[in-house]
Amino acid sequence: MAVHMEWMGRRWRWLLLLGLAGCSTSERFVLSPVLAEPAPREQGQGNNGPGARPQGFVEVTQRLAPAVQITDTAAGQLQYRVQGNFSSAGLSARRIGASQQQQRREGDHLIVQHYLQLAAVAGKEGALVRGYNYQRDYRLTLPAGITRVSIELHERRVARSGQAAPEEPYRLLAQTTLEL
Repeated sequence: MAVHMEWMGRRWRWLLLLGLAGCSTSERFVLSPVLAEPAPREQGQGNNGPGARPQGFVEVTQRLAPAVQITDTAAGQLQYRVQGNFSSAGLSARRIGASQQQQRREGDHLIVQHYLQLAAVAGKEGALVRGYNYQRDYRLTLPAGITRVSIELHERRVARSGQAAPEEPYRLLAQTTLEL
């Protein structure tokens, strides 16, 4: 039995190492929570008496506006950042479900489209969490003959698999065009 347990321990270590080798931070979205705090109480008794609970929450973390920012244009390469936010509060918990990138060339114009799906997940979000900001950096090698690059960010919300609500179409959140 001890030999079997030792082999299982080594097996799990190898699986863990293989899993970590395939992961890199540049291939994932960086998430940061949008936090809230209870609204300040007003002085005086009011209708509910002196021990009344706060009437709501006030966001204390700034939400990132959806944007595509060009960070560097080196010879033949383009670095840019995609950023935005999504709400996830109470029983409406959401996570980034899938992301896809599509490129299409129209003559000397390269169009890069990023599609982001926000999936509803089972569970409950913490009382002080109102959503998440996300960021991700990309590096794009430009093909020869490209003089203009357009980068777009699209997003859609996907219902839980048990719900019968129809999926909504992708929405264009941000777009930028760069003349080379």
